[in-house]
Formats: sequence, C-alpha cells, structure tokens
Amino acid sequence: MSVRTSMIAAGLLSAVVLQAEAYTPLFNYDQNTHFTVEGDFDGDGDLDLFVQPKLKSSDTGLMPKNINETLDPAIHKYWVGQHPQITAIEDWSDEYYKAFAANLTSSPGDELLLLGRQDIVLLHGEIVTPIVILKDPRNAIVSWDASKNASFTSFDFDANPDSYQLHFGDFDGDGFDEIILQGLTAGSTSYVLDSDGSLNQTLANGYQGIDWSAVAYEFVIDDLNGDGRDDIQLESNSASLPDNSAFFGSGGTIVSVAIEYDPNNASRPDFAHKSSGVPDAQASLIYVPDSDIVGAVEGQAGVSGGAATYTIPIALPPGRAGMQPSVSLNYSSRSGNGIAGVGWSLSAGSSIHRCAQTAANDGANLSVRGLDLFDKLCLNGQRLVVVNGTQYGKSGAEYRTEMDSFAKIVQLGNLGSGTVSFTVYNKNGQVDYYGLGGTSRHNRSGSDTYAWAISRSEDRSLMKNSIIYTYSKPSTGEFLLSRINYTGESTVLGNRVVEFEYETALPSDQSISYQAGEYSKRTKRLAKIKTFVNDTQKVREYRLGYEESAASKRSLLNTVTECGVEDAIETCLPSTHFSHFNQTVGLSTTNDIKVCCQVIS
Repeated sequence: MSVRTSMIAAGLLSAVVLQAEAYTPLFNYDQNTHFTVEGDFDGDGDLDLFVQPKLKSSDTGLMPKNINETLDPAIHKYWVGQHPQITAIEDWSDEYYKAFAANLTSSPGDELLLLGRQDIVLLHGEIVTPIVILKDPRNAIVSWDASKNASFTSFDFDANPDSYQLHFGDFDGDGFDEIILQGLTAGSTSYVLDSDGSLNQTLANGYQGIDWSAVAYEFVIDDLNGDGRDDIQLESNSASLPDNSAFFGSGGTIVSVAIEYDPNNASRPDFAHKSSGVPDAQASLIYVPDSDIVGAVEGQAGVSGGAATYTIPIALPPGRAGMQPSVSLNYSSRSGNGIAGVGWSLSAGSSIHRCAQTAANDGANLSVRGLDLFDKLCLNGQRLVVVNGTQYGKSGAEYRTEMDSFAKIVQLGNLGSGTVSFTVYNKNGQVDYYGLGGTSRHNRSGSDTYAWAISRSEDRSLMKNSIIYTYSKPSTGEFLLSRINYTGESTVLGNRVVEFEYETALPSDQSISYQAGEYSKRTKRLAKIKTFVNDTQKVREYRLGYEESAASKRSLLNTVTECGVEDAIETCLPSTHFSHFNQTVGLSTTNDIKVCCQVIS
C-alpha cells in the first residue's frame, strides 16, 4: 500500500490518502473465454465480479471489480469445478448455469443467482427417446455471510434461461428483489417468482388482456405510482400494441394494468417505419424486435415412429391472403446424410417423382426402370392412382393419391417426352403447378426427367396470389432449391423472397448415386437461409455451422444462428448448439452394450 500526503495552506492542513496497489487477477480471462456478472457480493459497498467461464471445467472466480481495491482471500477466490465451500455444484460454467446478481436474501450484499440450463439427450435404442437432462441443483441462490463464508439454497422451478428474459425488482416492498421470468416467444407464459424462487404469479397469455412475452413488450422496472413497490412499464415492440403499466399489490402480484396511450394517436411517429407496403400483411411481423436478441432459435424436439426428431421452423415475412411458403430444417435420427449434415433435411415445397411398382398394386415389385412408361408416380411420397383419362403416364391422365387427399392431379404430356408437367387442384381452391420449365425438372445424367418439382402455387382469388419456386443445378444431376418469391400475382414475381445459399460440402459428403443406369452428383451443403421484403431489404438470416465427424468425416450440424436486420443494423439471437457423440470408431474386447446419444442444447 502506498501513502500520498498533500500539504495545503503552507502546512496548516495535511491530508493522508491511502491507496491500495493494483492487485493481480487470480487468473487470466477475457470476453472470448468468460462472462462477468457485477454485484456487491460481500456487502462492503464496492462491486465485485463473478468471472464465469463459457466452457465447463475452466477457471471460475470472484474478484473486486476495481483493480485498485483490496483482494480479500476470504471471499475472493478462484476454482475449477467445485467451489471450495460449495461442493454440491459440480460446475459453475455458462454451459451449466446462466448467472445473475440480485439482492435476494438478508445476507450482506447481493446474491448470485444460477439458473440451470437444459440438455435434450436422444437415447438411441430400439426406440429413440428424447430425455431432458436437468442440472443438480436445478437452480441455486449463492450468498456470502458476514464472515464471507459461501452457502447456497436451491429451487426446482423450470426457469431454463434459454426460454426467458429475467427482470428483478422489489415488487412486494419487503426490501428484497423478486424475479420475473418473461417468456421469449409470442404468446408464451411469464412468471413472477419470490426471492427464494417459489412461484408467486403465473402471467398466462391474455391475462389482463396482455401478451406478456418479450416479443410483444420490453419490461422497464420502476415504482410508477410511488407506493414503495416496483411496477412494470410495458413498452410495446409493435405499432399495433399500446404501451401499458402493470401495478403490483402488497402480495407481490400484479393487480391492475393501465393503458398508456392510444395506438391510433398520430403522436407516435416512431412507429411509422413499420409499414410494409404490401396489402394484407401484418407489418409488425416483418421486423425482428430489439428484445428478440435475448431469445433463442425456435425449435421443437419430438419422437416419430421411434425416431428422435427436431424441427427448426424458418420465420418468414407474412404473405398476402395467407399465401406464403412453409420452410423448416428437420432432423431425424433415422435419416442419412442430408443437405444440412447427417440426419438433417430441408423442407420447402414439394415434388412429383417416379417411383417403383409394388406387388400389391402392380403384381410385381419392380424398381424404376430406365425412366420409361412402366414407372409409377408419387406426390410427396404418396402413390398416384389413375382414375380418369388415358392410361397411366399418358397426357391427360387424371390421378388421386392412394390415401385420398381430395386433390386432383392432371398430367400434361407423355412420360418420356421431356416436356411433362402436372397441375394439382387442391380442395381449398389452391392450384399447384409442377415441372413448368426446365429448371424445375430434375434430370440425372441422361435427358429424361426423374422428378418434377413444384414451380408455382396460386390461390383462387381474382388476383391469383402466387408463390414461385426457382431451382439451380450446380453439377450433373444435382438439384437444389435456390429461391422462393411470394406476394406476386400469377406468373409475376412477388417482392417477398426466401433465398437458399449453399457451400461446397466436405469430401466425405460428396457422392455419386445411380438409378436406372443414370447418375447424379452431390457436391453442396446448405450454408444460409435469408429472407427479404421489397426484393432486397433483408429481414432475417439463418446461418448454419458444421463440424466434421471424427468417425465418418461427414458434416455434422453444429450451430444454427438466427439474425435480424432493421435499418441496416443486424442483431443475432444466441446460437443453438448441437453437441454430438463425436468419437472415432474402435473395437472393444468386452461384451458391454453402450447407449449412444446426441445432445441438443
């Protein structure tokens, strides 16, 4: 410690200032390796830093925020794995817990709130079963007493931090912070928790006429009515929603809501830029609200026919009169190597393709035979049955799906002619066209067509609102969806766009396959999905990251990142990470049976 003395007024007054020498951090860290959470954890009036590693089994520590403050070894420590006084928490990293600071107990200073993350483990056996893996303890409140000894309490509420935006405030006036878990997706439920983590109030969608989610409102915590209890200022993220105020009663629950302004009042010009300029489209859905950056990429895990599944729907700018495509990334544990890595496929559009004969329908099981008139046809995997017109595969033939979907399929041109197309009349009045033009016809190394992809969809309105699909053929027999335009009229391209960007696949992903004596190559994998309004104004971008399988050297989807763009400013949600059981293949001399799994986090 250094001493600095100042002489004032010719020695009549002196002041002695004690200044602590800068301490050396307990370990090296930066923003690439660690997060920091500020809080006065020892109650001395000065801020401390909880230094949290991003990856498990890394250095964790508690240090003074100000480098010139005293490093107190009683509380300022570092550890890997377990804290020396709290052995029940196995790992303090961000992979296990998201950390927050708040005044939750009567202990001096702030507490450290740890909310447990969840992993979905796909157990591969005779039936693939998804299991949610919870941390133990599930959530923890860590505090330090007057002697600076650390302890914790736990609570079991499902407070997965990837599903909520957290807010703190003294909502019941007891001097301690309560916790608000604000749902991240539109219409999701939010919760008010007491300072010990117990449930105080459930804020379901529609309670007091409000969508409490972070998509609808940004929460600002303040005592709005001067009663000594914090309240919520709900600042709208949409021109169609008014600002609101939510007031808490003595029990720490919301008892009333007041509307702050009239949404039809022109005094809110800041919402004018939300207009889309496209009739019947909801402008509020076009832009990604700033609050969405605390969310997560939407996804849904499940089981289908014993296979583990995971679906990521792609958010699109709204179409006109409900005419917009449906796009998603889909995982199945039973699928092979797909356009987005092992197990992953892209769902967008549909196709009519040649398919094999079966004994039940045709008297014999025969594969596709040289792309001739003996081949049968399927719509999205459903066998087509001729019901009218000439024979199967001839121009004018009318089909139904084997399991009737009440759609009428009409063939134009004979199979083998090279100019075949199909028109599908759906029961809702929508008309789909397949194989219009060469780019929507899937050829292999020969000249005959193997599949007819959807070219255009139109509704039954006078405007004929349309969706138009464009394809690319980067190599022999390779057939990729490159672009979708919608909000157009009939054959006129609309100004809402979905673009698919591809990159060169790993060498082990690239292949040549044969059917009926013809071959097709595979050289690409999906890299990005982009959405636009007004043709070129980007709205969202989904970025796919890959790792290489240690065993097969094929692509494994590692991350999906969703980014939104407004006024040329890009903000991104936290990436969804897919962790794989990624080890080289070896031989074992034991008879042990091991369960193999993938982890989705």
